[in-house]
Amino acid sequence: MTRLLRALLLLAVACAVSLALVLLITDRGVDQNMVPVHWAKLLITQDPAAEVVKEWYGANPPRWAMRLAVVWQRANPPHWWWVPILMILVSYILSRFARRKSRRL
Repeated sequence: MTRLLRALLLLAVACAVSLALVLLITDRGVDQNMVPVHWAKLLITQDPAAEVVKEWYGANPPRWAMRLAVVWQRANPPHWWWVPILMILVSYILSRFARRKSRRL
């Protein structure tokens, strides 16, 4: 595997994992009973996340789709652009440390 392909694969995995973690952590803070209230607020403010869900599922989407739109809006994934870079940096440092340790043994 070439170095460029490995770097692109690492970037894709880091982005996917960090997005999943940000959404999962944000999802834990959303109360299930308040999702319709937050959904109505998103519709009134014409939030892009609500517009996408409304386009796909119509005016009355399933509850999981409403929840996903609310979580996406609250998480604000573009705000966390640095998390994949941090993950790549940590994995690079750990791999270097592991190589040095294995060379000593």
